[in-house]
Formats: sequence, C-alpha cells, structure tokens
Amino acid sequence: MFKSFSNIVLGTILLIASFTMPVFGQSNAISPKGFGTIAQEGIYLHQSSKLLFAGERLYYKLYCLDLNEKKLSKLSKIAYVRLLNKQGESVFSHKIRLDNGAGNGDFSIPAELSTGSYKLQGYTSWMLSRTEKQYFESDLLIINPYKATSENFLEAIVTDSLNTDSTALVPVIPNLKKVPFVPKGDQIVSMKLNASSYNTRSTVEVVLDPVKYSAIGGNYSLTVRKVDSQFPEPSSASIEVWDVFGQSWTPNRSQPEIIPELRGELFSGRVVKKDDGKPAAGVKVAFSLPGDPFVIEIAQSNAQGRFYINLDTPVSNAQAIFQLLDEDRDLYDLQFDTYPSPDYQPSAFEEFTISSELESKILQRSIHNQIENAYAIAKSDTIVDPSEDIPFYRDYQQRFFLDDYTRFNTLRETMVEIVDNAWIDENGEDDPTFGVRPFDGYLDAGGLLPMVFVDGLFIQDHKNIVNYNSKELRSISLSRDRYLVGSTVFQGLISLETKSGEFYESLYREHLLRRKIDRPEPIRRYYFTDYSRGMDASRIPDFRYQLFWSPNIVLSDDPEILQISTSDVRGKFEVELNGFSSQGEPVSLRKQFTVD
Repeated sequence: MFKSFSNIVLGTILLIASFTMPVFGQSNAISPKGFGTIAQEGIYLHQSSKLLFAGERLYYKLYCLDLNEKKLSKLSKIAYVRLLNKQGESVFSHKIRLDNGAGNGDFSIPAELSTGSYKLQGYTSWMLSRTEKQYFESDLLIINPYKATSENFLEAIVTDSLNTDSTALVPVIPNLKKVPFVPKGDQIVSMKLNASSYNTRSTVEVVLDPVKYSAIGGNYSLTVRKVDSQFPEPSSASIEVWDVFGQSWTPNRSQPEIIPELRGELFSGRVVKKDDGKPAAGVKVAFSLPGDPFVIEIAQSNAQGRFYINLDTPVSNAQAIFQLLDEDRDLYDLQFDTYPSPDYQPSAFEEFTISSELESKILQRSIHNQIENAYAIAKSDTIVDPSEDIPFYRDYQQRFFLDDYTRFNTLRETMVEIVDNAWIDENGEDDPTFGVRPFDGYLDAGGLLPMVFVDGLFIQDHKNIVNYNSKELRSISLSRDRYLVGSTVFQGLISLETKSGEFYESLYREHLLRRKIDRPEPIRRYYFTDYSRGMDASRIPDFRYQLFWSPNIVLSDDPEILQISTSDVRGKFEVELNGFSSQGEPVSLRKQFTVD
C-alpha cells in the first residue's frame, strides 16, 4: 500500500512517483464506530477427549463461525481458549491464530491440577462487544491420582474406621447423565473403518469419502481415543452452533472500545497528559518486538487519545517495547487496555462423585501415562514455523558482516571505513545522527533521518548507540529507500545486529516501556506412532490412550484414507470426526472398534 508525500515538496511528479514508500504500522484510522453492522461470530471447540488424567494431553480445534453467513468466519484473526476451574480461575489461557476461521492448540494436564470438573471456553474479542453471554463452553473432567482428592468429590462410605490414608490413589467415576450421540452430516461425509476389531500394534484404516460436493473444501478434525463405559463423560456440546448462538445481538455499551481483530493481534490503549490526565491527540506510539526476527509498528493517537496497533506478523517474541515518538514525550503517559474475559458461571459445571470400583483401572492408566511420558522424547511433536511475508523493513539492499573486514574499535570508525552509503553526522557533541544516501536520481536526504534498529529495537535517539563498541556487532544492514511512517518521512534504514542478539535487554531509558504480551500458540505437527511404515519400535513401550489427533483433515474428490496404529492398550476405542463443510454444514460422526 502506498501514499504520496502530499505535504512535502520533493521535486518533480516523476521523482515522487519513483519513491518506494511502504506504509508502516497504522494511524488512527481504526475506530469502534462503524463496526455495528459487522456480523457476529460463534465459536465451536472440538476437543480430543472429555475425560483426561494428569500427565495426559488435551488437543482441541477451534472453529470460528459467521452467524449470518453460517460459514467459517474470515473476520477475526485471533481467538481465545481458556480452561476454568469451579472457582473461575484460569488453568490456562491460550491465544489462537485463525486461518480462514480455524485454529488449534493443545495443553498437557499438570500433576498440580486437582481432580475435578472444568470448563473449556472459547471466544473472540468481537464476541465481547455484545451483552449476550453466548460464548462456547464444554466440559472436561480431570482425574489426578497423584494428588489427594477433595472430600467434596468423595462417595459416602459407611465405615467404623477413623483412619484414612488421604494420599492413596483415589478412584473417580463421574456420575453424569449421558445424552445419546446423534450423528450429523452423514449425508455430507461418509466415514468407514476397514474392520471392527484389531490386534495391538496393528493398522486401522479410516476412510473419509465426500458424499456431497460441499464436503470438499470444508474444515475437519479427527480424534481416535480409548473409551470406557465405566467412565461416563460429559455429553459433547452441540456442533450446531446456529441453534446455540442467536443472530440478534445488543452492543455492550460498557465496553465501547472493543473492536474485531480484523488483521491480527490488536493492542490498544490511550495517550494521556501527565499534568491533568486528559487525552493527547496526534502522539505517535512505536511498538517493537525485538529479537530475530523483529517487528515494528507505529500508530498515532486519535482525538480521544486512543491508539490501536495491529500485529499481523507471525513471530513468537513476547517482550514488547513501547515508546512515545515525540519531542515532548516526557509530558505524556501510556495507558494500556486490558480486554475483559467472559463471565464466570459456576452453576454450569458438571457434578460427579467418587466410587471405589475403578481403582485397578485408574492405577493401570496412571502407570501407563508415566511410561509414555518417560519416552516422550522419542515421540515428540514438531513446531512448524508459520509462513511470513518479509516486512519491508527487513528487506535489506546491503549487508556488511563485520568479521569479513578489519575490525575497528568504534561504530564511528566502522561507518567510515566499512559501510557504504551511510554515515554519522556529528551535529555537535549532544546530537549525533545517522544518515543514509538516497539512490541516484533522488534529491539529497534533505535533513531526513533514517530508521535505526539494534537487534530489532527502534532507536529514536541515535546518540544512545553511536559510541557502541563495534566489536560487539555481528552485522550492519542497510536500505536506501525512502519511507513514509504516519506523517513522518524517513530516508533509509539501518539495522545493527549484535553478537548476542539481546541489545534490547541492556538498554534502559525512561521512555522505553517494557511489557510482556501473550503470544499465539505455536503451530505443531503432531507425532503419532505409525506401524504401517515398518518402523521398528519393539523396544519402545506403547501405552497410548489417545491413538491419533489431526486438526486439519482435507477432503478432495478421492476418498481420504487415514492409517492409524493401535497401541498395547486393549479395549474399546472411538473415532470422531467433527467440522464444517464449505457451505457451513455441521459434520459430527463417530465409529467404534475394539483392540484385542
């Protein structure tokens, strides 16, 4: 996206047209006003299991749906998932990056978590803009045999004994009403198994065949896990979210600043005057995520002092640095927004009691989990680096690796002896600045300063680094383009990279406000044992209760055949496919098989 330098005399029209001018960050164009006509959203969460033990892993797939179009939503780019206990405390809170309305994550159940009933909750920030409390919630029961169980969960026992070992393994059986499962979407997708019974360490073939054309291009997730009728699970939340979420809604007047995260993660706040607390308009706010790779965004406060920063670059850095880019920055304060979370509703939690009937099964499963966790390094997942369009400020035209040259003691000497097309203007002792030469045919720099970074940290006071020890530098990168940032023009870009890569951790100035931010969950390629490929795992124990999880099932014209390996665990297992067709039609299918 490009803008002209309408407020700056740059010479001829031809010269102006030849400039490269990417827009940097965003200004005060975003406003809560005007979002009232945007469609509302609903969330559906498909979780790998409704009952888990400490040490096991919860997998989930999140579907964000447009309640008007009745399809996966392309509105929000970020969603939120959290697990709550009965006290309303978050066990975990995840930020999920959405790709065409879908995303996924996982969580290992820690040994510190108590046996009990929990609530898995999913929502987007845009859903918080309405007064209706229509957030997605589903139940999760957790059994922790390594921790003493609260008496609230204990089954009444008639005994004369006054002594009880509270640290012994405590068997648990949820005492819940079971709602029969009703399949949905079997006229859209057909799911078949190649048999109904299998041996241990054998291959189950799951055949997914589109019945209706709309099945192609849909979005689906599949879980294969052990089930046991002696461990009743909470009923699954309805995938037919159109029946759960109403399309009519009332704006939440108490939260007028909530707007949808249309382009990525949204960070917002206010710039206020220190002396009277009134909003300050037209003040630039720089947002840096330093490191490798780094991110920089710049916003400008509006008439209400509000600023909005959209982060659409998929980086994992969590240490954000905010700074006011104003000569009078000492006159202002930054106030950051904290978006509210959905209301806590304790009455919605499932109740269950404890029985002594399942002691041996719980003990066996606990031992199996410990063995599996001991061999986890041999079955580890892979973190997938998300694809990223390289931002313009990381597209360098020249790069100088200083080990390729004779080393000089100071940065000033290095800029003179090694770096072409850039220099340091002394401007007196108290105000040295960097300069970058424009390309041939441009006007001279005209007094315009370049953007300067050290390990991704935007440096507005060049005097803070001109005396830096160049022997600590790894490289100096350069761009000679001219950039428009809000209403400010920069001539070129200089990026210094230190050997440690952690310069931002050592530079402390009053105007640098450090703030740790939540980052989206990483994308994982989940590992599951596959004996069909002839792998030799005879010396590795296999006590998986979760045989398979895939959050991204893709269907084409031909049947999709999934090969899933059974483990050494015997009993009944269930295959569950959930998702939505390309037309938003819900699909929820189950098949069971036994392992002998």
